[in-house]
Amino acid sequence: MIRNIYILILSTILVTGLFAITNPETGWSYDQSSLQYFIMFDIITIDGLGAYGNCLADSPETCAECFGTGACDVVGAFRWDGGEESCIGWNYAYTYGWTTVAVMGNDGNSPGLSEGEVPHFKIYDAANGSILELFPNI
Repeated sequence: MIRNIYILILSTILVTGLFAITNPETGWSYDQSSLQYFIMFDIITIDGLGAYGNCLADSPETCAECFGTGACDVVGAFRWDGGEESCIGWNYAYTYGWTTVAVMGNDGNSPGLSEGEVPHFKIYDAANGSILELFPNI
């Protein structure tokens, strides 16, 4: 019986790694990794206005209407890979509260940040349909 459980867990991990997570607004895509860390942004502004994300943080209905429609700003994490930029995580911006982006690490199976690397960030500005560099104010 225990042997079957181990096989089920292993199969689930292998199947999960086969799918990329793609953002419909930007086409940014990354592979899930077993090594992750999280970057949190307190307030994100574009041209002096707050990033437009989940509309109202306490309203899941509004979130569902907004996400995937091109009406929300998207924050992406990137790394340079052999002279090319690759996405290693993204999330919708949150209008109220913290925006948290899961950044994938290199676990040997999924490309991601290696030790000592630092990601850079971009934001998709839905209002203008443009992609901007995002500079954290640390």
